[in-house]
Amino acid sequence: MNIELKSEVLYNSIFIEGYLSQILMKLFHIQKAEPKTLGHSWTALSFKSKADLLYDLEKIEKDLYNDLLTFMEIRNQFIHNGDTNSFKFVIEKRVNKKKIFKDFVKNLNLESNDLEKQYQLGFNKFTASIINELTETEKRIWNDRMKQLENELELHKKTQ
Repeated sequence: MNIELKSEVLYNSIFIEGYLSQILMKLFHIQKAEPKTLGHSWTALSFKSKADLLYDLEKIEKDLYNDLLTFMEIRNQFIHNGDTNSFKFVIEKRVNKKKIFKDFVKNLNLESNDLEKQYQLGFNKFTASIINELTETEKRIWNDRMKQLENELELHKKTQ
């Protein structure tokens, strides 16, 4: 069992899921320190439910949504399957040879022939791209909220 690799995948998952919660809290103006639906209790929405909600609200594009689903599938194999100890195992046996790694690996231009190392770097790049897209999503939500507040302020000034 590759605990170090499983830990890395879990850490990335916790980070991304926390980011999804943060975006939803901004979107719904939730300021509660430990919200029931977006916090860390057993009542909180799942990773997938958070992604589904952002997609249904049209706050994330289909490509990002699909990337999140792929990420969850990979994460689930590492976290819930004791036999999973490498990305090669996930790709060849469990994730049906997803195209995602191949796309990232071909752009890495590594001098190494270590396929597992290439897959790990591809996964890290994939994770970083998800985080970058979530950052852009958060910025858009924040900018939309600021415009909404500015419009409300202008309307309030006109009615005074």
